[in-house]
Amino acid sequence: MSGYRSFRNWATVGALALVSLAVALLAAPTAAADLREAPVVVLDTQPPAPMMLASTGLDITVPVVIGLVALLLGTLMVGWAFLATGRRGQHR
Repeated sequence: MSGYRSFRNWATVGALALVSLAVALLAAPTAAADLREAPVVVLDTQPPAPMMLASTGLDITVPVVIGLVALLLGTLMVGWAFLATGRRGQHR
């Protein structure tokens, strides 16, 4: 039984590491997207253009997806911990 429990612990750690890596790879392009902006040129002859609140849909989509994935994983982990403890009278 000890071997199975050890394998389960390492599998959990590996899965969490893979999820963390996936989230980091998803968030890195979004964080770096703002670093390469084109210089803003304002012409005095024309009225200023309306301000864009988001250049692409990824500005809001990626954080929402990351939040939903974190919420889902948190719910699954709490459910797994709850089910792993067993019934009240099981551990006497």
